[in-house]
Amino acid sequence: MKIVDAHCDVLWKVWADPSMTFHGHTGHATGSSEPYRLQASGPLLRKSGVFMQSFAIYIPPSVSPQNRFYTALQMIDLFYRQIVKDGTEWTPFRTAIDLERASRHGKRVAMLTLEGADAVQGDLLHLRTLHRLGVRVAGLTWNFRNEVADGVAEPHPGGLSAFGRQFVEEASRYGMLLDVSHLSEASFWDLLAIHHHPVIASHSNIFEIRNHPRNLKQEQVKAIYATGGCIGLTFVGDFVSDRQPASIDDLLKHLERCCEWGGVRQTGFGSDFDGSDRLLTGLEHAGQLDQLVEALLKRYKEEEVRGFMGENWLRLFRTFFTDPPLADERAQRHLLA
Repeated sequence: MKIVDAHCDVLWKVWADPSMTFHGHTGHATGSSEPYRLQASGPLLRKSGVFMQSFAIYIPPSVSPQNRFYTALQMIDLFYRQIVKDGTEWTPFRTAIDLERASRHGKRVAMLTLEGADAVQGDLLHLRTLHRLGVRVAGLTWNFRNEVADGVAEPHPGGLSAFGRQFVEEASRYGMLLDVSHLSEASFWDLLAIHHHPVIASHSNIFEIRNHPRNLKQEQVKAIYATGGCIGLTFVGDFVSDRQPASIDDLLKHLERCCEWGGVRQTGFGSDFDGSDRLLTGLEHAGQLDQLVEALLKRYKEEEVRGFMGENWLRLFRTFFTDPPLADERAQRHLLA
């Protein structure tokens, strides 16, 4: 079973605390009984047999606007120095062929993603540079307004800005997959009105199950599926249930609703490991993914479980990230010229 996790915040956590390392410990501080310092450390991902992990570039609001692109570069540097390293275990993802090569050689795949376009700083040159450095998925916002669009936490959220429309067009030209998690509802519909390619929600749950602004409503879920995209259900307890601590059973209520809405082959998981301390009981770190598999197998066919745990994501990535990019072959030819 190839396990794929569409979202974690390891890069932010290691950037914020240099004492943490991706490969260098099992998660606990030495000699400590504290909770896992990294919920998705290399040893924990290895323990669960994760085949592909997305690593988000998240720029916290505390970073000054003029330093956001530089902070993204710092996180990308950490990605290549700490996660990919010498390439013996993890290989960076750029096109679909990397999936085949990694599988053939027994390696794991690491994908760079952008959690909000804050790092772009209103300059498409920065977006193109991030793509050339390996970023393949671009979220438009985190919770708040940026130069591209409004996030879900804005008190009076609007939609895409004029620059946001340029951002979407340029990301499409370069074959980047757009991510709607954290995006305001108005921005969501503005995006789908002008973007005619698959979109994903890398780490979002279902509003009708848990009334929370970070979750997606039925019409949004169906619209994502209609584009050919996927939804990654997240393990953040606050997005799963209004009763805490939430459980794996609570999470599977969201999956059941996705399946009812036609998402059996278009739903997976985006844990948000290292982005929250309020995770599900039994899914507090990546080393416990076997408990999710066990719970799924009690409810679904093995083929469906393989889809939820990774194959649904891989099917999308194999078709979307063709070489040259599906979204615009001219952009890739320009890059290779």
